[in-house]
Amino acid sequence: MNKKFFEILQDKSFMFFGSYATGVIDNYVITITHTQYSNYSVLFSTEINDSVDLKKVKSDFKQQYGKKLELTKANNQLGASYVFSKRNDTEHFSEFVNEIISAFKNNDVRPSTNCFVCNQSSIDSLCIDNDRFKFVHEVCAKQQITDNIDVISSRKTSYLLGTVGAFLGMIIGILPSVLTILLAETIYSVLFMIIPVSIIYFYKIFKGKLGLYSLIVTIIMSLVSVVFMQYLVIVLVFMEMGTSISDSFALCNMLYMNLEGIIEIITSSGSEYTFLVIGLFFTWQTISASHKGEVNNQKNISKSIISWKIN
Repeated sequence: MNKKFFEILQDKSFMFFGSYATGVIDNYVITITHTQYSNYSVLFSTEINDSVDLKKVKSDFKQQYGKKLELTKANNQLGASYVFSKRNDTEHFSEFVNEIISAFKNNDVRPSTNCFVCNQSSIDSLCIDNDRFKFVHEVCAKQQITDNIDVISSRKTSYLLGTVGAFLGMIIGILPSVLTILLAETIYSVLFMIIPVSIIYFYKIFKGKLGLYSLIVTIIMSLVSVVFMQYLVIVLVFMEMGTSISDSFALCNMLYMNLEGIIEIITSSGSEYTFLVIGLFFTWQTISASHKGEVNNQKNISKSIISWKIN
């Protein structure tokens, strides 16, 4: 967040929590998050009735802002978000907030002043929920966090079932490559990116426990699948040369038992391993969201609870 924007938010009594900034203007809770390309997303916590016309809200909003304003309606809640670019945030932020709050009031879009957990009034705090701050009772927020941690801790996971699922995922993940080898007599390196993603996907479906073990299983099975694919390609090459099926397998086995042959196979498959690594990168994001990561996330939410009284 650039210095000028930071100072503007400080002047409006905004509070800062990690990558979030939050403040309350006319009882509308506003959350600001930093997005890509030095932009800022501005989110409002509001509530509405069925008669509210989202198109009219946007039409009542200034033309320079309306096209970039996103409004989403769900369960009597109106999600309003706007992306500020770095060059106009310091000049127009105050004007923007005043204009949209005016549009809200003109269209009966009220601030969400009840507790987002129990939906009762007399709130005493702010807390983050689904990437935006909302009003809440501190006791409700803490109880919800405790309940969430209990649910996470009670999940039944199994290394054995996860491994079975990973093996099934490996088989399904290599099918596209096997089919292109058999039917098109070619191999597309980009398809190797699917393999680790499929492995971890089925590992999770079979309730495998996420963590270091799941990463090791994914890497090993991914490498095994690549070796199998290379083996199949070499067998087909021998068969195209007029060798019988049995002799093709025998020659391939001899090649794999020779160190120089193995080195040649590995070095000639650089692109396949490159896409495999890309696939592993995507699976790491899934593995990172492990039991421990989810619990830590709930604990971080508890740290976001801020005392607040509605004027």
